[in-house]
Amino acid sequence: MALTAEAIVVGGGVIGASTLFHLSALGARRVILCERRQPGAGASGKSGAFIQLHFCLNLPEVQMTLASLPYFRRWHELVGAGSCGFVPAGYLRLEPPARAAKLRERVALLQPLGVETGALTPDDVARLAPYLRLDGVAAAAYEPTSGHADANATLAGFLAAAGRRGGEVLTATTVTAVRVAGGRTVGVETTAGPIDAPIVVLAAGAWSPPLLRDLGLAVPIAGALTQWLGFAVPSLPPALMTVGDGVSGSYFRATAPGAYEILIGLGGMGRQPLGDPDADTGTVPELLVTVAGERLAARLVGAAGARPTGGQIGPVTLTPDDLPIIDRHPGVADLFYFAGDCGTSFKTAPAIGRAFAEWALLGASRSVDVTPFGLGRFAECV
Repeated sequence: MALTAEAIVVGGGVIGASTLFHLSALGARRVILCERRQPGAGASGKSGAFIQLHFCLNLPEVQMTLASLPYFRRWHELVGAGSCGFVPAGYLRLEPPARAAKLRERVALLQPLGVETGALTPDDVARLAPYLRLDGVAAAAYEPTSGHADANATLAGFLAAAGRRGGEVLTATTVTAVRVAGGRTVGVETTAGPIDAPIVVLAAGAWSPPLLRDLGLAVPIAGALTQWLGFAVPSLPPALMTVGDGVSGSYFRATAPGAYEILIGLGGMGRQPLGDPDADTGTVPELLVTVAGERLAARLVGAAGARPTGGQIGPVTLTPDDLPIIDRHPGVADLFYFAGDCGTSFKTAPAIGRAFAEWALLGASRSVDVTPFGLGRFAECV
């Protein structure tokens, strides 16, 4: 006999966990999340968990990030279980001459929306962060109240809060198909048996496109492997900011306040093609470790000779415009999906989960407009 639920969420990353929480918080009596391994096994568990606005690509992404920020800053009030581990370390964006004008345009976009940010000169940065080398930096932007969270703690908190409201997580349960009858969602098939539900939200990262393809829907998604690398630095300033280095294409932060370890990512340079997302992704290539160490030493005073402490590698999914797809199936009622995390969707996960819950239970997303993220923007690609 099939299990029954009011809604099913497919995928145990931060988007799925947020959706499970919000469906439960909005009154869904039984919501089941199916995860093929364990929560956080994919991209979410490898996220650097940046919470900032200067990496937003357009106004809709800014608005979705702004709708998410209260969750990170007021976690105990709005979620009420665990902790997201938010650290308001501040965020500093560094840019070369070719992108200085673009940075100032983004500051002009953000300030009227109430974002605490401003453009800085290299001399300003030298006074604010004397622990940084400024070779190649022509302009910078500073967000004093932004920072980073703990990816796995955020995910666990959402799941725990959902569990208090009756949400259930099924691990080692792979969804193999979405079941449809008469143009409506009726449930899913899983490796543990069928589950009946009139609402399904797909948020399974690299595993979502095949499920959608079986339902006649192609999404322009490419998979890639990305990574975080760790370096032990003998002496770090106690209030190290999160730094997005647009000059070298890297970004870094302390693992935790007062820690002597840095997490650094290499952006697009570090991405490798993704083959089978179920395969062991292995270790970070030695070349990337070397490049990361060189970039860190070139930007952070005292980081020369920093010792590698390991790294994490995992799958991300990319769209042609580096923004996620948030939509519903055009031919199957009450089938919603998130595709293309683009390696930057951690910061918007609270708003995305709430939008799905409102869409599914109330008929429309009321807290944030997700229509700019629909599949239709890629009409020429699919």
